[in-house]
Amino acid sequence: MKEIEIAAYLDRRLSATERSRIEEHLADCADCRREIDEGGKLLRKVRRPRRMMAGGAAIAAAALAVILAKPFQTSMNGERPDALRGNASAPILVAYAPIGSVSAARLQFVWASAPQAASYRFTLRRDGATPVWSQSTVDTTLTPPASVPFRIGEQYSWLVDAVLIDGTTISTTTREFRIVP
Repeated sequence: MKEIEIAAYLDRRLSATERSRIEEHLADCADCRREIDEGGKLLRKVRRPRRMMAGGAAIAAAALAVILAKPFQTSMNGERPDALRGNASAPILVAYAPIGSVSAARLQFVWASAPQAASYRFTLRRDGATPVWSQSTVDTTLTPPASVPFRIGEQYSWLVDAVLIDGTTISTTTREFRIVP
């Protein structure tokens, strides 16, 4: 992946298909998630009020291109549902995995870090409504305990709320997956 594409991802200027390919890769690559996270932190630091945004965005993109010079190392093929998209001024929280069809044996929930997050509240539901498991954590990954009952063929949904230090929250969109053998 080229540096300018990383900057475009952080500035939310990619097509849905390009963004989905990148997010599919990020679900499996902790190094790249870390780079995107660091670039996002830098971008938030250099952002200016809207009246100064035009010049600031170009400077921020150039700075990110220099800092994030390491390209993605693995292929980013495949499509998946879109992750949370926010407007340019609203903070977003992106959920990476699981989505689609997954094995309960390899199940791990992964999401992006939120700036100024004090903790995260994770919620898992079956068939979109029945609560199955919830957990608070300060990490951006969770592995369900063996006591969580996953059923083959069942549809599950999950989301994460980041509780910020000022008491407000931001959330991922609801992500869905199905358990397969």
